[in-house]
Amino acid sequence: MIGFIIILLGGYIASRGYKKLDLLKKYEFENTTQGGVVEFDSYEKSKNHESKKAMGRITFFAGIIVFWIGFLFMVAF
Repeated sequence: MIGFIIILLGGYIASRGYKKLDLLKKYEFENTTQGGVVEFDSYEKSKNHESKKAMGRITFFAGIIVFWIGFLFMVAF
Protein backbone atom coordinates (compact mmCIF):
# COMPACT_ATOMS: atom_id res chain seq x y z
CA MET A 1 0.00 0.00 0.00
CA ILE A 2 2.77 2.45 0.90
CA GLY A 3 4.48 1.65 -2.40
CA PHE A 4 1.36 2.62 -4.34
CA ILE A 5 1.16 5.96 -2.52
CA ILE A 6 4.84 6.62 -3.26
CA ILE A 7 4.24 5.76 -6.94
CA LEU A 8 1.38 8.26 -7.10
CA LEU A 9 3.52 10.90 -5.39
CA GLY A 10 6.35 10.30 -7.86
CA GLY A 11 3.95 10.58 -10.79
CA TYR A 12 2.59 13.84 -9.42
CA ILE A 13 6.06 15.32 -8.90
CA ALA A 14 7.19 14.25 -12.37
CA SER A 15 4.09 15.71 -13.99
CA ARG A 16 4.63 19.04 -12.23
CA GLY A 17 8.21 19.15 -13.51
CA TYR A 18 7.06 18.25 -17.03
CA LYS A 19 4.41 20.98 -17.01
CA LYS A 20 6.98 23.55 -15.90
CA LEU A 21 9.34 22.49 -18.70
CA ASP A 22 6.50 22.59 -21.22
CA LEU A 23 5.63 26.18 -20.26
CA LEU A 24 9.27 27.19 -20.65
CA LYS A 25 9.50 25.50 -24.05
CA LYS A 26 6.38 27.39 -25.14
CA TYR A 27 8.00 30.67 -24.06
CA GLU A 28 11.15 29.77 -25.99
CA PHE A 29 9.10 28.92 -29.08
CA GLU A 30 7.20 32.19 -28.96
CA ASN A 31 10.32 34.31 -28.37
CA THR A 32 12.78 32.74 -30.80
CA THR A 33 14.23 35.11 -33.39
CA GLN A 34 14.75 34.25 -37.05
CA GLY A 35 18.35 33.45 -36.19
CA GLY A 36 17.20 30.73 -33.78
CA VAL A 37 18.07 32.62 -30.58
CA VAL A 38 15.69 33.03 -27.65
CA GLU A 39 15.31 36.73 -26.94
CA PHE A 40 15.03 38.17 -23.42
CA ASP A 41 14.46 41.72 -22.21
CA SER A 42 17.36 41.60 -19.77
CA TYR A 43 20.18 39.44 -18.52
CA GLU A 44 18.32 38.84 -15.24
CA LYS A 45 15.32 37.41 -17.09
CA SER A 46 17.65 35.13 -19.01
CA LYS A 47 19.21 33.84 -15.79
CA ASN A 48 15.77 33.42 -14.23
CA HIS A 49 14.62 31.41 -17.25
CA GLU A 50 17.63 29.11 -17.06
CA SER A 51 17.10 28.61 -13.31
CA LYS A 52 13.46 27.67 -13.86
CA LYS A 53 14.50 25.29 -16.62
CA ALA A 54 17.03 23.59 -14.33
CA MET A 55 14.46 23.31 -11.52
CA GLY A 56 11.94 21.82 -13.94
CA ARG A 57 14.44 19.16 -14.98
CA ILE A 58 15.38 18.42 -11.37
CA THR A 59 11.72 18.18 -10.36
CA PHE A 60 10.94 15.87 -13.28
CA PHE A 61 13.81 13.50 -12.57
CA ALA A 62 13.16 13.58 -8.81
CA GLY A 63 9.61 12.47 -9.58
CA ILE A 64 10.92 9.61 -11.71
CA ILE A 65 13.23 8.51 -8.90
CA VAL A 66 10.42 8.66 -6.32
CA PHE A 67 8.21 6.67 -8.71
CA TRP A 68 10.82 3.91 -9.00
CA ILE A 69 11.36 3.85 -5.24
CA GLY A 70 7.63 3.28 -4.84
CA PHE A 71 7.78 0.54 -7.45
CA LEU A 72 10.60 -1.16 -5.56
CA PHE A 73 8.57 -0.93 -2.35
CA MET A 74 5.68 -2.69 -4.07
CA VAL A 75 7.92 -5.43 -5.43
CA ALA A 76 9.93 -5.94 -2.24
CA PHE A 77 7.08 -5.90 0.26
